[in-house]
Amino acid sequence: SDELGYSETHGLLILLAVMLFLMTIISQVGKLSDRFGRKPLLMTGMLGFLFLSLPAFLLIRIDGILPITVGMLMLGLSLVCMLGTMSAALPALFPTHVRYGSLSVGYNLSASIFGGTTPLVITALISWTGSNLMPAYYA
Repeated sequence: SDELGYSETHGLLILLAVMLFLMTIISQVGKLSDRFGRKPLLMTGMLGFLFLSLPAFLLIRIDGILPITVGMLMLGLSLVCMLGTMSAALPALFPTHVRYGSLSVGYNLSASIFGGTTPLVITALISWTGSNLMPAYYA
């Protein structure tokens, strides 16, 4: 909103619509994970972020509801591939006797460090480089 000059309402309404759609399909992605395995869906999500981040952010920079929505969907579908699979994949990484402690510490620590500092880091990178595409490179 700050960098591209959109009103917060404009961005939030599009994001809300995209998130509602993603909420309706996340359980279907979980079913795909059960059918085809966790690894293919996790890889799809990661490759989606790798290859679709830059095109998605280029679309988000275009003024108009459709390009912004498509850009957010590209990122959102990549995220849903990972989130719909993680609830089964992450607990399987740890032995049963340390599963919940290890998972909660590892997940919450990494989410705090990387997720919590991302807005600050991206805003700083944008101001240092002058490029609004820094979120795509950071992703």
